[in-house]
Amino acid sequence: MHETSEYLFAVDFLTKKTRPGPCEKVQPLSEDVRKLLVSKFARGESDQDAIINDKKNEHCLIRPYLGRRKKDWGDTNRSTFFSLRNFPLHLDRMIELGLNVHSYAKVIAESLAFLHWVARIDANDVEFVLARSRPTSHSHPNSPFGATVFGPHSIWIIDFDCCDPITMDETGAATAAECFWRNDPYYPRPGSPDGFDTELWSAFKDHYLKVSEEMLKKEEESARGLPSLLISIIEQGPKLAKGK
Repeated sequence: MHETSEYLFAVDFLTKKTRPGPCEKVQPLSEDVRKLLVSKFARGESDQDAIINDKKNEHCLIRPYLGRRKKDWGDTNRSTFFSLRNFPLHLDRMIELGLNVHSYAKVIAESLAFLHWVARIDANDVEFVLARSRPTSHSHPNSPFGATVFGPHSIWIIDFDCCDPITMDETGAATAAECFWRNDPYYPRPGSPDGFDTELWSAFKDHYLKVSEEMLKKEEESARGLPSLLISIIEQGPKLAKGK
């Protein structure tokens, strides 16, 4: 994805290293969403009207951090600075807003499986963002998230410039596992002491394995076992994944 002063464009990652791909503008979330985020999460001493009226904040994309809670990470917007561009929304805040984090987890799991086993890239440093959905007439009927405080929105994947191909073997699975831990915490993480987080990881894992099995059903047996291998490496933790 390439950024200009006002627009973000999604690049066709399958052709990015050989020729320019078709571009599509990722539409920001609405002004109502911006107002909601400011009223809920800006510090009391912040000038909320100034934040909402700042042109830089009009392109509001949200990073859904399913693998991190705000209370465990400290203050994202240090001092009184508050930006709505690439806004990090942590798991506990998503729950507070009543967002369906299990649906997000399944969509991200399926997207990651597609990148690994169909596109066959490591998904290194890709970003998942919540943004406005395409017009209904041009969108899959099940793709937008509807009845939430954000209104109709979808999960978009952007920034494929750091991705590399993976081999369909143990080395490729290990590389993809390392990239899982290297990336920002869009994915639920294994090993949390919190019961809800553990259940969310299980939902993500189960869906990833389910859709991966379907994607690889015509492949050799050795390839069909790679998703389970990748998950097992991830569950050993970031240090062991890096050492594979």
